[in-house]
Amino acid sequence: MPFIVLTVIVAIVGLILVVGSLMSPSPKLGIAGTIIAMGFVMVILFVGCSAHQVENGHIGIVKEFGSLVGTTDEGIAWTAPWQSLAEVSVQNELKTYDMTQTNSAVSSDSQAVFLIVQVNYVLQRSKAVPLYRETGGDFIHRILDPAVYQNTKAVTARYKAIDFAKNRDEIRRGIETAIGEEVEPHGIQVVNVSLKNVDFTDALSKAIEQTVEAEQQAKRAQAQVEIKVAESAQVVATARGDALAQRLRQRTLTPQLLQQQAIEKLNPNVQVIICPPRSVCIPNSGAFPDPGK
Repeated sequence: MPFIVLTVIVAIVGLILVVGSLMSPSPKLGIAGTIIAMGFVMVILFVGCSAHQVENGHIGIVKEFGSLVGTTDEGIAWTAPWQSLAEVSVQNELKTYDMTQTNSAVSSDSQAVFLIVQVNYVLQRSKAVPLYRETGGDFIHRILDPAVYQNTKAVTARYKAIDFAKNRDEIRRGIETAIGEEVEPHGIQVVNVSLKNVDFTDALSKAIEQTVEAEQQAKRAQAQVEIKVAESAQVVATARGDALAQRLRQRTLTPQLLQQQAIEKLNPNVQVIICPPRSVCIPNSGAFPDPGK
């Protein structure tokens, strides 16, 4: 469009100059000079309207009289001078949604949920032209924004407020999946979703803290009970083991074993012990009859 307007202006100016040249003493020279000047201006105009610089991480959408006719890569791009070029980012972009004020979400028990949702997304090159044609280039406001708000509220409404802390990652993944399923058919790929500053009303936050503290105290008490039970079981097991060992010792304690242990205690290197006949000899304890003799 600018090329056509400028061309018309140059043509009008050239026509005026040609008419002026006809009235000059040398009309042929004037007309020749006017044509050369107009040709030079048209070359500059042609190059200026045909060359475009597309930024890194962007593609160019080529438009011709309002219709989309193709795309270009980043860098220097050339089009027909009557065509125009609109740039669209195809790199990873971050959009932040503040849902801490009037546009807050709600839980399944009708409690207000305040949070900030961050969405990393990228535009698919292969669907850039249909998406641009569908939204006129305003795909963020027309497709992504409504999807984020609606799906965030839909997912948070499945959980009670008190369950948000322990299910936070599950909620985040649910929101990410729901948004992706809605916008990806249009050509917007959701890379990931983050939830920041998840909060509730002051009264509810205090009630949740008290509930969590009560649960922690109950768990600590249960742990103490389990420790006591384990200690009691250990005492019983030790007592049973000692009793069993005592019974075993009584079964294996013979007069000969007592004699051997006494001798080893007296002198481990003793070679000869003389005992009275028909008796078991235990040093320093007297002799007693051997029941086996």
